[in-house]
Amino acid sequence: MFSNFHTNIMGTLSFNLKLKGWRKEQEFVTYPIKEDTKKVFFQSDKRWIELDLESGKACMTNGKGGHPNSWLLAMQKATGQHQEFQVSEMDIQAIKMHIFTTASKLAGKSFVKTDNSGAARII
Repeated sequence: MFSNFHTNIMGTLSFNLKLKGWRKEQEFVTYPIKEDTKKVFFQSDKRWIELDLESGKACMTNGKGGHPNSWLLAMQKATGQHQEFQVSEMDIQAIKMHIFTTASKLAGKSFVKTDNSGAARII
Protein backbone atom coordinates (compact mmCIF):
# COMPACT_ATOMS: atom_id res chain seq x y z
CA MET A 1 0.00 0.00 0.00
CA PHE A 2 2.47 2.71 1.21
CA SER A 3 6.09 2.71 0.08
CA ASN A 4 9.12 4.86 -0.74
CA PHE A 5 8.84 7.31 2.17
CA HIS A 6 11.14 10.30 1.64
CA THR A 7 11.44 14.03 2.26
CA ASN A 8 10.51 16.29 -0.66
CA ILE A 9 11.75 19.76 -1.66
CA MET A 10 9.17 21.40 0.68
CA GLY A 11 10.67 19.46 3.58
CA THR A 12 7.51 17.42 4.16
CA LEU A 13 6.88 13.72 3.71
CA SER A 14 6.35 12.19 0.27
CA PHE A 15 5.45 8.57 -0.38
CA ASN A 16 4.05 6.25 -3.00
CA LEU A 17 0.61 4.70 -2.63
CA LYS A 18 -1.13 2.03 -4.66
CA LEU A 19 -4.67 1.02 -3.79
CA LYS A 20 -6.70 -1.93 -5.05
CA GLY A 21 -8.01 -1.21 -8.54
CA TRP A 22 -5.26 1.25 -9.46
CA ARG A 23 -3.09 0.39 -12.45
CA LYS A 24 -0.01 2.00 -10.93
CA GLU A 25 1.12 3.73 -7.79
CA GLN A 26 1.02 7.50 -7.33
CA GLU A 27 3.40 9.78 -5.48
CA PHE A 28 1.78 11.87 -2.74
CA VAL A 29 3.03 14.99 -0.97
CA THR A 30 2.06 15.69 2.65
CA TYR A 31 0.79 19.20 3.32
CA PRO A 32 2.68 21.13 6.04
CA ILE A 33 1.36 20.81 9.58
CA LYS A 34 1.48 24.06 11.54
CA GLU A 35 -0.51 23.09 14.64
CA ASP A 36 -1.91 20.08 16.47
CA THR A 37 -4.18 18.11 14.22
CA LYS A 38 -5.83 14.73 14.00
CA LYS A 39 -6.13 14.98 10.21
CA VAL A 40 -3.37 15.12 7.62
CA PHE A 41 -3.69 15.98 3.95
CA PHE A 42 -1.97 14.38 0.97
CA GLN A 43 -2.03 15.34 -2.71
CA SER A 44 -0.89 13.65 -5.89
CA ASP A 45 -1.39 14.85 -9.44
CA LYS A 46 -4.73 12.96 -9.54
CA ARG A 47 -5.97 12.59 -5.94
CA TRP A 48 -6.52 14.49 -2.68
CA ILE A 49 -6.66 12.49 0.57
CA GLU A 50 -7.76 13.52 4.05
CA LEU A 51 -6.61 10.95 6.62
CA ASP A 52 -7.99 10.84 10.16
CA LEU A 53 -5.03 9.67 12.26
CA GLU A 54 -7.24 8.49 15.14
CA SER A 55 -9.66 6.29 13.21
CA GLY A 56 -7.57 5.49 10.10
CA LYS A 57 -10.47 6.54 7.87
CA ALA A 58 -9.32 8.15 4.62
CA CYS A 59 -11.55 10.18 2.31
CA MET A 60 -10.27 10.67 -1.22
CA THR A 61 -11.27 12.37 -4.46
CA ASN A 62 -12.30 9.91 -7.15
CA GLY A 63 -9.66 10.95 -9.69
CA LYS A 64 -12.18 12.73 -11.93
CA GLY A 65 -13.40 16.28 -12.11
CA GLY A 66 -10.36 18.50 -12.21
CA HIS A 67 -7.47 19.50 -9.99
CA PRO A 68 -7.39 17.43 -6.77
CA ASN A 69 -7.82 19.66 -3.70
CA SER A 70 -9.93 20.04 -0.56
CA TRP A 71 -12.67 21.90 -2.45
CA LEU A 72 -13.07 19.08 -4.96
CA LEU A 73 -13.22 16.54 -2.14
CA ALA A 74 -15.90 18.60 -0.37
CA MET A 75 -17.98 18.74 -3.57
CA GLN A 76 -17.55 15.01 -4.15
CA LYS A 77 -18.52 14.25 -0.54
CA ALA A 78 -21.68 16.35 -0.93
CA THR A 79 -22.70 14.33 -4.00
CA GLY A 80 -21.45 10.95 -2.74
CA GLN A 81 -18.82 10.65 -5.46
CA HIS A 82 -15.74 10.52 -3.22
CA GLN A 83 -13.98 7.30 -2.23
CA GLU A 84 -13.08 6.01 1.21
CA PHE A 85 -10.58 3.47 2.45
CA GLN A 86 -9.25 2.29 5.80
CA VAL A 87 -5.58 2.62 6.75
CA SER A 88 -4.24 -0.03 9.12
CA GLU A 89 -2.92 0.91 12.56
CA MET A 90 0.55 -0.25 11.51
CA ASP A 91 0.50 2.08 8.47
CA ILE A 92 -0.83 4.96 10.62
CA GLN A 93 2.11 4.55 13.01
CA ALA A 94 4.59 4.43 10.11
CA ILE A 95 3.10 7.59 8.58
CA LYS A 96 3.21 9.38 11.94
CA MET A 97 6.86 8.45 12.50
CA HIS A 98 7.87 9.59 9.01
CA ILE A 99 5.93 12.86 9.39
CA PHE A 100 7.52 13.40 12.82
CA THR A 101 11.01 13.25 11.28
CA THR A 102 10.15 16.16 8.95
CA ALA A 103 9.23 18.58 11.77
CA SER A 104 10.84 22.00 11.38
CA LYS A 105 9.86 25.67 11.61
CA LEU A 106 11.77 26.20 8.34
CA ALA A 107 11.40 22.87 6.56
CA GLY A 108 12.55 22.62 3.00
CA LYS A 109 15.47 22.30 0.67
CA SER A 110 16.87 25.05 -1.49
CA PHE A 111 14.90 28.31 -1.42
CA VAL A 112 11.55 26.60 -0.80
CA LYS A 113 10.72 26.78 2.93
CA THR A 114 7.57 25.96 4.88
CA ASP A 115 6.42 25.84 8.50
CA ASN A 116 6.03 22.16 9.33
CA SER A 117 6.53 22.62 13.08
CA GLY A 118 3.24 20.89 13.96
CA ALA A 119 4.72 17.61 12.75
CA ALA A 120 6.69 17.44 16.02
CA ARG A 121 3.40 16.97 17.91
CA ILE A 122 1.94 14.28 15.65
CA ILE A 123 3.01 11.36 17.85
